Amino acid sequence: GRCPSGNKISSVRRPSKAKATLLGRNLGIFGVNSAATVEVRNIQGQVVAKGSIDNGSTLDLSSLNVGVYMVHVTGKSVNFVDKIVLK
Repeated sequence: GRCPSGNKISSVRRPSKAKATLLGRNLGIFGVNSAATVEVRNIQGQVVAKGSIDNGSTLDLSSLNVGVYMVHVTGKSVNFVDKIVLK
C-alpha cells in the first residue's frame, strides 16, 4: 500500500520558494520561514547593506546608488542569492 507520510517527506526537499523582491527602494524577502541574514553586495563584492529579516520584512536600500546588486540571504532554512537592479 501507499505510505501517507511519503508526500510530507518529499515536500521538505523541494527547492526553496524564497525570493528577494524590490518594493520601491525597500528590499522584501518572502518565502523564508525563520529569521535570516541579508547582505546586499555591489558588483565589486563589497557589502553595502546588511540586516536580519524574517518572512515579509523589508530592508531599506534608499541610501544605495542606482545599479545592480547581489542579495545574499542565509539562515537555518534558507540560503540563496538573487540579483536586484536599483533604479
